[in-house]
Amino acid sequence: MTQQVRTGAPRAGVPLGRLVKDLRSGRVGVVTQDYGDTVRLGAPDGSGRWLCPASRITLATSADRQALGLAPHPDPGR
Repeated sequence: MTQQVRTGAPRAGVPLGRLVKDLRSGRVGVVTQDYGDTVRLGAPDGSGRWLCPASRITLATSADRQALGLAPHPDPGR
């Protein structure tokens, strides 16, 4: 059975390319693919990729971004 991959459409509330936190491990990654109930995340430094249930991610906070040496979230509402 072939699994359909959505790489061009955003998840409900989490667009591809968005920085998120894997609530299982605390790791922060970029959403690179959407398999429906599962998303593929990539480490911001390119050091690896992993799968995570879509229900176990949340948007990265400003503190998460700063811990990675990134600028605070560009959306002032976050």
